[in-house]
Amino acid sequence: MPDSAFSVLKPPVLERLEKEGFLEASPIQQLSIPAILRGENVLLIAPTGTGKTLAAILPVLDEFLEKRSSE
Repeated sequence: MPDSAFSVLKPPVLERLEKEGFLEASPIQQLSIPAILRGENVLLIAPTGTGKTLAAILPVLDEFLEKRSSE
């Protein structure tokens, strides 16, 4: 996978993205995923179909899976 915002996600999420064919992050995902993972407040504003929902959900899912696996 090319170096992208997706590369900061942990293996379970990253592997699923690859399996589903998501190889490159969109610009909104490039900007927001690292910021969300750092715990910053983020407001996503971009046109329809640019990946806002995925950008918001992936970091949450990533953190959820990490916390769940550490229990």
